Amino acid sequence: MFWECEVQISMAEVGTGNRFVCTVCNAEFIVTKGGDASIVCDGKPVEPKK
Repeated sequence: MFWECEVQISMAEVGTGNRFVCTVCNAEFIVTKGGDASIVCDGKPVEPKK
């Protein structure tokens, strides 16, 4: 099953290998190339996965 969500990138430091999860749709993200970015999904910033 696939969900449609809008992902936006804005500036902030994100490290390679970090994992994040959307609190709205539960989409998970793994950073494959670190740099200045932050991940926003469904209009809300994603949170680090614990």
